[in-house]
Amino acid sequence: VIKVFTGKAKDVSVLTYVLSLIFLLKFFIVA
Repeated sequence: VIKVFTGKAKDVSVLTYVLSLIFLLKFFIVA
């Protein structure tokens, strides 16, 4: 259970990082 939780946590952190990166890119492109 712990391994699965840590795995999901890593996936979520990576997904959040990617989304934030895309958001910043869009912001700079628009600006």
